[in-house]
Amino acid sequence: MPQERFAGVGAGPGRTLHDDRAVGFGSRLHDGMHMGSASEHEDRPALSLIKLYIATYVMEKGEYEDKYEALDMIASSSDNLFIVSTRA
Repeated sequence: MPQERFAGVGAGPGRTLHDDRAVGFGSRLHDGMHMGSASEHEDRPALSLIKLYIATYVMEKGEYEDKYEALDMIASSSDNLFIVSTRA
């Protein structure tokens, strides 16, 4: 049986869902469906750095109300603003 290709963060050519080198990935779609890898609940240190980049962007170019939420996200390490900000 062919292995499913892993199209998440950190996937490269030839990596599959069962490749130990692949980075875990989880996603909640707008319809409530959840897809993810077996390691999706492991800590992701880069996520904190990404949130800081997003908060910096919001502080520089965001709406006034959003700036308070960005500061709160940094102070409380909250993922709520991060999740809302990354939805397209």
